[in-house]
Amino acid sequence: MVAFNNNKWLMAESIDGERQYIIHNEAPRFIGEILDTDDGGNTVENVEWLDSPPPDVQFLAKLMRRAGDAINEYDQRLAADVDFRGKIKKELKAKKMSVPQLARLVNLNPQTIYNYLSGKTELGADSLEEILDQLNID
Repeated sequence: MVAFNNNKWLMAESIDGERQYIIHNEAPRFIGEILDTDDGGNTVENVEWLDSPPPDVQFLAKLMRRAGDAINEYDQRLAADVDFRGKIKKELKAKKMSVPQLARLVNLNPQTIYNYLSGKTELGADSLEEILDQLNID
């Protein structure tokens, strides 16, 4: 699960990765399934309200637009993260630097970096920033 914006919005997926969800973690709280649309976008369906749903239709529409914005922000962050993995691999190769060498420079366990580069785990923002700085990646 990924959280951002002070945990107001949370993203989760089923264990098999087949279904994705958005969770609004402030009143009115809800869980909704994220479905792909034919035009390449997303929609939130199958909403389960944890609090009473808002009676104001305009407020509900605004909340769903904000859910769409949160989904877009999440997708952009994922795309940027994947791009960083590729850039790090490319720079390591170009600099003829090994992962253990990089790990020593940034004070991380080499396995932590291997796991990040393979997509098994995520890095904290500080660790990722330090790696990008060491490799001169913008």
